[in-house]
Amino acid sequence: VGTRGMAASPPAVPSGVVQQFKQELGCLRNLNRSKISLVVELADEAIADAYDIVNIIVNEIRMCQADRVKAIVSATDAILKHAANKDEYKIYVAKQSETMFRAALSKADAQLKAWLQTLVKNSWLKHALLPVQVTKKLLDLCAAALGGAPAKPPPVPPKPAPAAKAPSSTASQSSSRTGDLPVPTLEAHVAAVRMLTERKMPDKHALNAVMKLPEMAKVMQLQKSGKKQESFEELQRVCKVLLGMVDASRKRAGLKRPPEGEAASQAKRPCEDQDSAVKAVKSTVTRTASSMIHPGASPPPGAAPPPGASPPP
Repeated sequence: VGTRGMAASPPAVPSGVVQQFKQELGCLRNLNRSKISLVVELADEAIADAYDIVNIIVNEIRMCQADRVKAIVSATDAILKHAANKDEYKIYVAKQSETMFRAALSKADAQLKAWLQTLVKNSWLKHALLPVQVTKKLLDLCAAALGGAPAKPPPVPPKPAPAAKAPSSTASQSSSRTGDLPVPTLEAHVAAVRMLTERKMPDKHALNAVMKLPEMAKVMQLQKSGKKQESFEELQRVCKVLLGMVDASRKRAGLKRPPEGEAASQAKRPCEDQDSAVKAVKSTVTRTASSMIHPGASPPPGAAPPPGASPPP
């Protein structure tokens, strides 16, 4: 059959590549680009021995003079960035990085320590060459070597309390803003909300104004959640709240209260069709209220005339 149909086994790594890498790294004394590129190429060829390659780097830093540390660390940075098999090397460098930096910092002066700190921050951390927890540890080592306190992670901000836990505060603020409106405006809002509870559609201007009230937010939320009955009950509650605001505003303005019979009938007027009222609220949520309002058409029987319109003869 021959060997042509057989799967080719991966080529064996030349036995001398690791040794050649060690020799070239040992001769590296400055930031010569061509020599650093050669080191990167040899690291790629020796990918099967990546563990040994990283150990050679660590040992070289341990044994070298301080003036060669920058060149060796720069070669390591180049491997992490440009080697074809850089992902493989990232694993082994991450495991040996603390040992590597302790050795480098132990023989570095203040200027070299600052350079190592900058390299970790602007290269390894910025470009995510190593895991964040690894680079943070290296930055702490550099900060301690420079005489500063280790960098502490930023405090986690406390989670905001859910709105449901403090409804009274939110409700009081919303009521305060709405309750400061002029009496005629509040009365117009009451009329529009009451029409919604009676399956009647207020005019477009009044409807839009009502839906912007903070008190209507929960009505809208319940409607979106499909809770029609709860939405309708909340709508009735909003109507009573607005009536209370009208009464309070009248007192502050020194206006007379409406007759008791009229006020009672306004607050206790029943809803003839709850599901229709909920549909009316839903139409405002989905912004289709305009399709339900026909300018110029006569209002349905029993509907209150729009604000400002003259009563029929």
